[in-house]
Amino acid sequence: MNGRRVAQPGEKSENPEVELHPEQIQALLDADRVRFIDGARGLQDAAMMALKAVDTKDKNALFGACTQIDKACENCHLHYWYPNDKRAAESASQN
Repeated sequence: MNGRRVAQPGEKSENPEVELHPEQIQALLDADRVRFIDGARGLQDAAMMALKAVDTKDKNALFGACTQIDKACENCHLHYWYPNDKRAAESASQN
């Protein structure tokens, strides 16, 4: 959403050893808005897959959709929120 910020002015990271501060996250988002929007669309697509799976009562499709939701979230977080977290990056690369 245009104009929406990742945090309120003055907010700081709760875990600065791992996480970026909100103003750093915002700078990354602003620098490559297209990438962020593409990621958000990927999350929306995965959520729609989950809804369809629920409607059709297809548990295998639901598990697959949940995996896609998790990947969409983690890919975004790894890029914008905690890009320096080697443990999270390593875990994501194994999935």
